[in-house]
Amino acid sequence: MRTVRRVREWAQARGRGSASAWGITLTRSEWRSGTVGQVTRRVTKGTTPTTLGGRFEESGVNFIKVESINDAGALNHSKLAFISEETHRQLARSIIETDDILFSIAGTIGRVARAQPSDLPANTNQAVAIIRPDIHKIDRGFLYYCLRDTDRIARARTRVVQSVQQNLSLAEVSNIELPIPSLPEQRAIAATLGALDDKIESNRRAAELATEAIDALALELLARASTEVASLSELVGFNLLTVKPYSTEALRYIDIASVSPGRIDSVQELAWDEAPSRARRGVSDGDVVFSTVRPGRRSFALVLDPSPDSVASTGFAVMTPRHRLGSSLLTSIIGAPEFAEYLESVASGSAYPAVSVQAMGNYQIAVPKEVADADRFEADTMPLRRRVARARTETEGLEALRNTLLPELLSGRIRVPVEGLMP
Repeated sequence: MRTVRRVREWAQARGRGSASAWGITLTRSEWRSGTVGQVTRRVTKGTTPTTLGGRFEESGVNFIKVESINDAGALNHSKLAFISEETHRQLARSIIETDDILFSIAGTIGRVARAQPSDLPANTNQAVAIIRPDIHKIDRGFLYYCLRDTDRIARARTRVVQSVQQNLSLAEVSNIELPIPSLPEQRAIAATLGALDDKIESNRRAAELATEAIDALALELLARASTEVASLSELVGFNLLTVKPYSTEALRYIDIASVSPGRIDSVQELAWDEAPSRARRGVSDGDVVFSTVRPGRRSFALVLDPSPDSVASTGFAVMTPRHRLGSSLLTSIIGAPEFAEYLESVASGSAYPAVSVQAMGNYQIAVPKEVADADRFEADTMPLRRRVARARTETEGLEALRNTLLPELLSGRIRVPVEGLMP
């Protein structure tokens, strides 16, 4: 936390031209340069288990594919496959060790993750390179951040071989150029960026746990309270606000692609003359949006404290709760897998399934008979949902700060003190 606070102070001070006051100096880099191959013990890749007579299992040893590596630089355990212990031993060349760096080299080039003890045992296929640092030459964390540098990866992509899908050879991975400061300075840089990532991950995990807790409380409420069944259309108003375009003004546009299960990941700031024609849905505090297109993807979110110029796509159903159902309970109910399964069952179209608002409104929901029960749930859980939203906003700022700092630190244009990191 202390390092994160000092980095923020540096970011503010930099705008006033006084970065050195916070222990970070601007300087011309005098570092050596090298390549991935020169500072690692091994650069290899895996094999598809079926080529050796193996197969995928329902459980077992984690098997990492490109889609298992997320854009945040970590492994998504929900997208791991599994192999048996025997197959794992057969794939000895690609057995992953703690602190190995995983780098995607086929299809989506340049996704990066660092193997943690909780990820092991693990193996991988030929689409993922395993980069094992030589700790006497390079700090593991420093190498990880070098490979997350978007400019460096963009240069690597220029050497991609295009066949059925994009491929980067192990030789090209080994030839990726790196800055080589002293090991103590490498550790200082990695610690600075790592402190930001630790706070980002802490916020993410806290938000995840809080959401799970609220959903569990919703299930508990509906299990113990006296309930009655009503259709969704009786409990919410659909698409109550329509926004007309104003040629001289701007908007903050919420598109379907920018919403993942339970959250709005980003908004686009556009002029009205640049906005798509589907930018017409008005949203208010406490509304819940759910995509009517490909509903199985569960693109939904609770809208909290939107700016007056916020506009959602007409691809969303915007639900405004009425007196018998609050925003928090509605979010838990429509966020449950059962709701998406129902929508898929009534959707029309195969390649591009969509559900009508009328069909969505026909969904049957059990709600507390006593309004006081629902009101207590809202009073207990909405403050927590708002704290989650604030934590996510903070995380966005931390991510932006890290992304700004990363190329500056890795280029040597900004230096951190080695002794007593950022005093």
